[in-house]
Amino acid sequence: MRIVFHASNSLDAHMVQDLLKMQGIEAFIAGEHLQSGVGTLPAFDLVKVLVEDASYIAAREVVDLWNTAAGSAEFPADLT
Repeated sequence: MRIVFHASNSLDAHMVQDLLKMQGIEAFIAGEHLQSGVGTLPAFDLVKVLVEDASYIAAREVVDLWNTAAGSAEFPADLT
């Protein structure tokens, strides 16, 4: 398994996971429940989206498109 996305919160992680699933890439979220430990844990880099090694390159392309689209009003056509 490889980390394909470091999320700032669970919502972002689930959005990326859903985008990956729409492209046929199985993704897993790690650390999402650690957010409740803020105060005793560092409050950054807790939530990650992981994919199988063989899917990493394709997943990176999806995540890169998502990062590019994050500042715009709509997603690129090939992500919808």
